[in-house]
Amino acid sequence: EFLENYFLGIFTCEAILKIIALGFLLQPGAYLRNVWNLLDFTVVITGYITVFAQTGTGIDLRTLRAVRVLRPLKLVSGIPSLQVVLKSLIKAMAPLLQIGLLVLFGIVVLAIVGLEFY
Repeated sequence: EFLENYFLGIFTCEAILKIIALGFLLQPGAYLRNVWNLLDFTVVITGYITVFAQTGTGIDLRTLRAVRVLRPLKLVSGIPSLQVVLKSLIKAMAPLLQIGLLVLFGIVVLAIVGLEFY
């Protein structure tokens, strides 16, 4: 709990400094015009929503806690070589999904044939 609030404070300071340096939205190279910064901003905002919901009300926001999974992606935004790796993984997902569906189709066909022989 303490570390979560600590890192939320660090991420907030980083976001504020970037917003001051780049502008928020209207400038050509603004903070929210970059996809990685948009991800960072989303992680920070959902972090504050979960912190305030835990302290003030009895509302249970388990779905927003799932956004914590995106925090390691926030670290990718600062390292360009990891961005290249992540982009290539995302591009490889569509062909891998197609191959997976083809394998699944083959397994289903062979399972049906196996049931008929049994």
